Amino acid sequence: MPVDTLVYARPAPPKARRSLRREVWKLAWPVLLQNFFQTLILVTDSLMVGSLGKEALAAMGAAWPIYWSAQSLLAAIQVGTLALVARSVGEEDEGKTRANSMTALVLGLVCGLVFAAAGSWGAYAMAACFSHEPEVVHLSGLFLEISLLALPFTAFAMVATSILRGAGDTATPMWVSGSVNLLNILLNWLLIFGKAGCPALGIPGSALATFAAKAVEGAVLLGLLFLPRGPAGLRLGDAARIGRASMARFFRVTVPAMVEPLVLHSGFLVFSAMVAALGAASMAAHRIAVSIESLSFMPGFSFGIACSTLVGQALGARQPRAAELSCRETLRMAVLMMSALGLVYVAFPRQLARCYIDDPEVLSLVVTCLLIGALEQPFMGISMSLQGALRGAGDTKSTVYVAALGVWCVRVPGTWLVTRLGWGLPGVWVVALVDWSVRSAAYALLYRRGHWKRVAL
Repeated sequence: MPVDTLVYARPAPPKARRSLRREVWKLAWPVLLQNFFQTLILVTDSLMVGSLGKEALAAMGAAWPIYWSAQSLLAAIQVGTLALVARSVGEEDEGKTRANSMTALVLGLVCGLVFAAAGSWGAYAMAACFSHEPEVVHLSGLFLEISLLALPFTAFAMVATSILRGAGDTATPMWVSGSVNLLNILLNWLLIFGKAGCPALGIPGSALATFAAKAVEGAVLLGLLFLPRGPAGLRLGDAARIGRASMARFFRVTVPAMVEPLVLHSGFLVFSAMVAALGAASMAAHRIAVSIESLSFMPGFSFGIACSTLVGQALGARQPRAAELSCRETLRMAVLMMSALGLVYVAFPRQLARCYIDDPEVLSLVVTCLLIGALEQPFMGISMSLQGALRGAGDTKSTVYVAALGVWCVRVPGTWLVTRLGWGLPGVWVVALVDWSVRSAAYALLYRRGHWKRVAL
């Protein structure tokens, strides 16, 4: 069965497909570039820190899962914001859109402050869960202690981005993110290596650069929302629109969306701890392979955002047929692009790995992981597109169930088994492949059932 028939059997007319494809691409390409800029930070961090030695790279491999888990909890607010704003925009209800936007901003700030305080306080304890090597724990703790303080600014940036995306403006967040991430790279170079008279701080320098960039991004996007002729045009007086109704709508969508990253990333923390137990070489190789593979996450995530916006707006306008066709075209484009990137991993695995490190043991592991990762790409494309559709419809409960199935029923027990069998890091990546294939099948089944079209917001 062709990929596009997984979710919808009746094809759209060719002219309508071309128009829809342009609309999907119009929404997706700025998100794709924005994700590229963000991934560039991950890649450049790895390249710069990798020059400090294997221990430093292993420390970042331990710190990043914790850092991204904290951001993923905040991303639940982002998911709820996008679904609610897109739906109210489709309904052409400006008052409701303003109420949803202000509610998200206030709750985002509260969550950001709480997560920043808790994360920085427990930084070293969390780092110790991922490594038993004192130097790695120390460096990881330093990075987390500083970088997690930026979470309130990150929350503002995430919420503002989702407000704009829900309204169909994916370009403004892209330009802001691109500029800020170039600033992050510059600050990394200055503070990690001590250039232009700055102190050479190593990993703490990377953390300070992350903090500064996130602070600037949050402040700029927040300011843009309140410009009188800006893309959103919010006013401080819109805070009066926050009430029981807007809070109820927000929590109805956001609470399950917040449970999802808890389920997902608690599993990934356990998964990362098991990878770390394989030793510094395996941890460094895993970090590099994930960094390279993250380049292919970008199209999947971008098309997922486009799908969320189109599905949310279509359902708000009471056009479920348009929502279905949007999902179908988005799915097709995501799978094709991600499969093409998988072929790049097959063709040039060693060349990609050599951009990071020359250690023969680590190189060999990275090459094997990339070859396995290439097989994941179509399944990731299906999963990310359909996840975006369900989220845009406000069906955030179903995504929790799929996350639990993939991570806790496949990835965690499967990783435990292959490490006990001595299959090492390649065995771990085979388990990840099975995880993505199971999730893609589960999302396709949920989408075909059609409950998402009847979710009330």
